[in-house]
Amino acid sequence: MLIDEFGYGVHDKKHSVLYRATLKGFGLCQEYNAYWPLFDTVTLSLHNTIHYLFQNPRNFFLQVGFLLFAETSYQRSTGQHYRYLRQYHPQVDARYFGEHAHIDLHHTAMVLDEVAAPLIAKFGVEVGGEIIKGAELTRAVFATSGTHMLAVSQAFDLAVEQDKASYGLPPDGGPIGGCVTPTSVAKGPGGRVQVGGLGVLARAADFANFPIGSIGRLMAEEGR
Repeated sequence: MLIDEFGYGVHDKKHSVLYRATLKGFGLCQEYNAYWPLFDTVTLSLHNTIHYLFQNPRNFFLQVGFLLFAETSYQRSTGQHYRYLRQYHPQVDARYFGEHAHIDLHHTAMVLDEVAAPLIAKFGVEVGGEIIKGAELTRAVFATSGTHMLAVSQAFDLAVEQDKASYGLPPDGGPIGGCVTPTSVAKGPGGRVQVGGLGVLARAADFANFPIGSIGRLMAEEGR
């Protein structure tokens, strides 16, 4: 699988290079971790769960379950992203998603036929239970993240409809200030709030209407 991620040794076919090409098509920053300050609580929880699984060898069979669920779901989601970009943003390089939609079909088969099945045959059906646990844990954290992202997007869309927000990142990427949450804004921080990569709320107080777990960034205002 890793050899696919690294483009079979061809630099321009590495998945990280292809993804940067997609970012470039939207005028976004291509630097590593450029947007991590915009991640919110649920997004970080998702990544922390994956790191928890893969930093402990005792989780080996859970790790196989993660790969089984992830590779299976990616082939569908990346295909949807690919078709969306081709239809609505044809000028943007969509190869990253097209490549994943294709190669993850093979990755799923590899996990099933070359990893999971031989492990179960060698160590017994109990191993299969652990693999399923890993897949179900992955499904749960993915679902939590997706539900949260949808709720935040809907809250922001409503704010736009009410002329309380506008889509987009700050010009030239910043600057942004400290973190705020839907709870903390009730204590009185003023100014505008950048909500993830969605856009800017004109008033920090309106962030109180967003789902718990959301994290916004106070925007540094001119003259302050």
